[in-house]
Amino acid sequence: MAITSKGSMGVGADSSSGSSYSMTTATTALAAGNIALLVSVSDNTSTVDGDNSEITRVTDSGGNTWTKLAEYTNSPTAAVADGVTVSIWLTRATAAVAIGGTITITFVSNRTDKCCSAWAYTVATNSTLTKATNTPVTSEVNGANDFGSSAFSGLASLQRLYLRGLGKEANSLTDLTVSSGFTLLTLNRSRNNTNAVMVRGEFRVNTSTGETSNPACAVSGDTAGVFVALEEINEELPVMHGSRHALSMA
Repeated sequence: MAITSKGSMGVGADSSSGSSYSMTTATTALAAGNIALLVSVSDNTSTVDGDNSEITRVTDSGGNTWTKLAEYTNSPTAAVADGVTVSIWLTRATAAVAIGGTITITFVSNRTDKCCSAWAYTVATNSTLTKATNTPVTSEVNGANDFGSSAFSGLASLQRLYLRGLGKEANSLTDLTVSSGFTLLTLNRSRNNTNAVMVRGEFRVNTSTGETSNPACAVSGDTAGVFVALEEINEELPVMHGSRHALSMA
């Protein structure tokens, strides 16, 4: 089995008040049997830190089923739109999404600034990706530069896709200085305005017992991040009890 990057599917953005928006796949098509991962960043509407299920669903023009892997809201002053929410979603495509197709993100309520970035990967036939643990690493930085460090450790040695999705309440096209061995997701921002949010991220496919994400990005703003470790499993084989691995937070 092997996980391989296919490339960016494109980015999306919207800055009008609404409970959903769509991005158009522009650079890489999603073939049936392949994996797509979406990082969404938006204004927060919940006022407590944590996973508040602000995104209710993700759909695409191929009719594929998307699953939330992780979500985190940073609301530094416990007020609507005072911070940012970042969420990671996955689909194993049963139907292709061609270039020019759409991915639609739907929220629990209206919000103004939102943007996203999607990436495609290949896996072995009849395989998909699943979280190595039930709990992702989450992080927040209030009113500071960079995104801080998040890490997995103490896992069994195995090939995994490590993906860190990052969001910041800021208006910038400055990209990350990538962590060692990682690849950048395609950046985007919701608009060219001081109220904008921006999406960033990085990933690495590596055989290891853990991974550390610590990119640099000298842009000030309230920040949220989620870091997931994804393992390839064959959907035709039974999953043995206890086959998942424990997470050690750095």
